[in-house]
Amino acid sequence: MEAIVRIQQIELWDFKNVAHGIVLFKNAFEKNIFSGEADIVGIYGQNGSGKTSVIDAIQVMEALLSGKAMPAHTEDMIASGCDRTRLCFVFSIRHEDWKQIVSYEFVIRKEKAGAFIEEEQLYFMPFHEDTGEWGKKGQEIWTFKCNERETLSEASIEKDTLKDIVEKKVIQELARTRHTSFIFCRRGMLFVNRKLKRQGNEYRRILIQLKLFAERNLSVINNVYSGYINARMVQPFAFKLVERNVMSKGHIGIPLDEPSTIPGEVYHLTEQLIQQMNHILPQIVPECTLVLKTYGEQMRDDGSKGYRIELLARRGKQEFPIRCESDGIKKIISVLNALIQVYNDETACVAIDEFDAGIFEYLLGDMVHALSLGARGQFIFTSHNSRPLEMLKETEVVFTTANPSNRYVRLNNEGNNNNLRSNFYRSIQLGGQDEQLYKAVNVYKLQRALRRANRCEEK
Repeated sequence: MEAIVRIQQIELWDFKNVAHGIVLFKNAFEKNIFSGEADIVGIYGQNGSGKTSVIDAIQVMEALLSGKAMPAHTEDMIASGCDRTRLCFVFSIRHEDWKQIVSYEFVIRKEKAGAFIEEEQLYFMPFHEDTGEWGKKGQEIWTFKCNERETLSEASIEKDTLKDIVEKKVIQELARTRHTSFIFCRRGMLFVNRKLKRQGNEYRRILIQLKLFAERNLSVINNVYSGYINARMVQPFAFKLVERNVMSKGHIGIPLDEPSTIPGEVYHLTEQLIQQMNHILPQIVPECTLVLKTYGEQMRDDGSKGYRIELLARRGKQEFPIRCESDGIKKIISVLNALIQVYNDETACVAIDEFDAGIFEYLLGDMVHALSLGARGQFIFTSHNSRPLEMLKETEVVFTTANPSNRYVRLNNEGNNNNLRSNFYRSIQLGGQDEQLYKAVNVYKLQRALRRANRCEEK
């Protein structure tokens, strides 16, 4: 049985437009961390208030735990006027009778060559069964500080040898130039695991489970997907498939402008995806299925065998290129495999930015409602469309605020009205919350600005 790793809390400092903010996930908020229940969190708020920042933070964490380079231009995510940002993730890890709460905190610093990890801390967090909460940082697993010596907890290892010191310096420079984690890059993992050998298997087990979570079970779908779809260039797919005990996970894109030649492995992967998605797509879009039309084998530019294909939509007996479908249907297709995973697999964690893009509000509400009722994994999404607020519990929704120093809150003083959507709008109009949820636009100033802009154009 594979360990179940869940994000329980995300804390951000000086990240994009968030001076400080804490997102506490549903099961942690309900003090029900190890229940195994579905954990859904929708993030709502006005434009530019920090919704996408949460998804971007998860994507950075995914790259670091996987031992990969941070996303391109991560340095641009550091808040204006700051030279570093700090992110902290609290995870729960459960495997049969073994349970742990772990904190992974890191500092990203900006330099001319991009961004690098200045500091990493990995800690056990004491968990109190009676209250369902975790305490302050407990036993240290590993701490790394750039240009400083890494430390261990009281159960210290043997004194570093000259070979260890040289190896740490080499790994540090590699991590810095490659924009990766020291702890979770390939050489760093080998080094840290060796140094933790005397600490026991539990320490090394934490590192392995976090790395497997990022590599195998975490899927992040950002708004780049929407960009591809809106440009009508590529049909993207997020996927995770297991065939003959071999797991494949990642992202692929099928060109939309004309039939194209794709590698053989991408062809077979797309076939499996379409076969799987055709079980559920007609339930979402009536009578709609996908067809991978194959024009035969064709040699690719690098000499490898490929297949010339075209992606079609089928409605009844009619078939036409998928590029002729609406952007909303293409968005559903792009995330459908990820939704299947989070519904059926308790180890899956899926984060989607702008989940509502192009999707009819009642359909969006039905999809979210189905996940809320029966999903086994963890699902994080951002949205502007408020229909899902009528389908989710108040513990499943976090709202952004107009205060950069306290970006994320849940609504309070719900009263007898269980309609979260009505409560949200009432709070915007009448207040009553600890923080301002919406910074209203002055309509008269907006009109004046529109007139002035037109006069500038005439000059």
